[in-house]
Amino acid sequence: MPLPRVRKGDEIAIDFLDHGESSQGPLEFTVYGRVISQNKNHIVVASWVYSDTAKRFRHDDYNVTQFTIVRSTIRAIRFVR
Repeated sequence: MPLPRVRKGDEIAIDFLDHGESSQGPLEFTVYGRVISQNKNHIVVASWVYSDTAKRFRHDDYNVTQFTIVRSTIRAIRFVR
């Protein structure tokens, strides 16, 4: 099943695979956040973003945590809002 298209500013949850140590195999995680950028290889979401969407996102804002998720690891995307 193809993943839904997301746009900058969308609030989403991404289920993705990450590596496991030893013989654990891959582990599935979920990250929640607002899409701040994307390209054909990855999606960047920011958690702990300001509720006021008029407040511009700044990459140097230490209140915001960014996660870059490689598209090939994504299992599912859900819209949160």
